[in-house]
Amino acid sequence: MSGFGTIKNPLTIIAIFAGIVEVSSTTVLPFIGDSVQAVYIWFLMLFPSLLVLTFFITLNWNSKVLYAPSDFQTDDGYHKANKMSVSVGNTINSAGGGVKGFFDE
Repeated sequence: MSGFGTIKNPLTIIAIFAGIVEVSSTTVLPFIGDSVQAVYIWFLMLFPSLLVLTFFITLNWNSKVLYAPSDFQTDDGYHKANKMSVSVGNTINSAGGGVKGFFDE
């Protein structure tokens, strides 16, 4: 176990969780009734896809929540990343207001 380091990436946590679910669920599959197996197999196919889709939706719209301050080399890098997302949002909002005013005239 000394070859494994600490988990620093959110995608690694999701992969471990999905792997544990898949292994444990395929172990249980032969022991459940035939009437439930079809629903259970659909769950086994759709759950990892839904998990990955949810991760990428979060990554797309709110990526700063996936990284801890320890992921940055300095505290300034963490603060700059958070301030940059706020300043980009403010710039977009102020530009959008100007565009609406231009077309309303």
